[in-house]
Amino acid sequence: MKNRLIMLTILATATLFSCAKKEEKPAEVIVIEQPVEQPAPVENTDGTTIEVDENGLKVNSEKTSVDIKDGKAKVEVKN
Repeated sequence: MKNRLIMLTILATATLFSCAKKEEKPAEVIVIEQPVEQPAPVENTDGTTIEVDENGLKVNSEKTSVDIKDGKAKVEVKN
């Protein structure tokens, strides 16, 4: 009977110590701001144009035309 009581006491004490409130310090966040460089304009020599605006995306080339608006795509292949 004494062994059970001692084991129960040890188990209860270990549970209390393991579940005690632990103070955790929040991680320190460091923000590094870097200047954003604008990409240099690229000249298209093959006649391909890409337009992006609030309505969608348009890609036109000699053989292909792609329009994407409101999640719907239209692809046209020219011969």
